[in-house]
Amino acid sequence: MNGIITTVINFAKKKFWWIIAFALSIVYIYAFYNAIENNKPGRDRAIGDTDGSDLLFGFCVWGKYTGDDNGLHHGLYPDEDGGCSPLFPVNSHLVAFIIDVIMTLLTFLFYFKDKKDKTNTWWMYLGVGGIIFMHGCLHLFLQKKQFNIFGKIIPGINCYIDLNPGTDESVLGEILASVEDIGYVIFFTFSFFLSIIIFKFGFPEKDIKSIVLSSLAFAVIVVFLTKDSGGDLFLPGLFVVAHPVSCITGLLSAQPAFNITCAKLFALCTAVGILELTACGKYLRPIGGHFWYDITLHAAVLAALPLFDPPDNLKGKQD
Repeated sequence: MNGIITTVINFAKKKFWWIIAFALSIVYIYAFYNAIENNKPGRDRAIGDTDGSDLLFGFCVWGKYTGDDNGLHHGLYPDEDGGCSPLFPVNSHLVAFIIDVIMTLLTFLFYFKDKKDKTNTWWMYLGVGGIIFMHGCLHLFLQKKQFNIFGKIIPGINCYIDLNPGTDESVLGEILASVEDIGYVIFFTFSFFLSIIIFKFGFPEKDIKSIVLSSLAFAVIVVFLTKDSGGDLFLPGLFVVAHPVSCITGLLSAQPAFNITCAKLFALCTAVGILELTACGKYLRPIGGHFWYDITLHAAVLAALPLFDPPDNLKGKQD
């Protein structure tokens, strides 16, 4: 009995920050489903609301107001009536895209800075750079008002579209075509590669076929569960699901990628996600909104790169 208690205590000490991150991920799930309830049709979405109902398409969106309102209703920040363009061309999604591009470049800078043999680790840099860039493209897509695809103008999200019943069917049809043809492709691809990165980082001894098949199943399940679960919150649903998966991998994996710095930053990222879903209008939006999630999430991912692996004689001491 004493041996079991000692083992549990040692595990808790070694994986303390991953335990904290996992606990926060459970709170994150609760906050997500609470936000779903608060975003149901008929809810009052007043400026400054702090129960999650002031999210735009599931994100806490800040924007810098510029120019004439052209008769559109607007408050201090982007809202459901006017979206982001043309009133708020600089917004949380655009800033997040710029941050993600910078972090993608940092990934490849770290690759060249890493002087160790990269025969078995080069894919980590490529995978991390790719997943961060895809995340940024998702934000760029979300804030676009329209797309020109082979000469055809297709309406975009413009930070918010109403997917609830009652939206004009002709407009909704065009918008849904845009979301399904572009958004879900990015969403599924992002889910798939995110899962590959998580599993490959955590369990490199597994063969690539099992990792790819597991990741494919993960992507299908995530899209299936989140597509209709929360209306315009289906995209944040991906990250809500990915958080406990990442934490469980961090708890079970002995790889240096899941180090204490990565764990601390991931716990911080999860806390930002909770704040976004529960107190957007009061706390997060006035200081920039969602892009803080991107900064903390991708900082955690960068901390998992081989460049930051501890020396061999210290690996066993890492939390």
